[in-house]
Amino acid sequence: MAHSIEKLNKYSFDGLKKLRQAVKLRYMKDYPKEFVSDYEADKVLETLNPQTLEQLYKMVVNKKVVTDDGIIKL
Repeated sequence: MAHSIEKLNKYSFDGLKKLRQAVKLRYMKDYPKEFVSDYEADKVLETLNPQTLEQLYKMVVNKKVVTDDGIIKL
């Protein structure tokens, strides 16, 4: 399956940036540094089912879980 960002198009740029940051900090923490990129984070986001993706989006955007400096606040 080719990588496409169509599943993520409905999110705002700022929201997508926060989603990517959350994925990099949580799901990609054990990846080699050279693979921690927006492209790779998008690929991880695309594997999530729509309900999970929507819940993650609400957490990072509405509850401001990821701050601008990349710190996750629980």
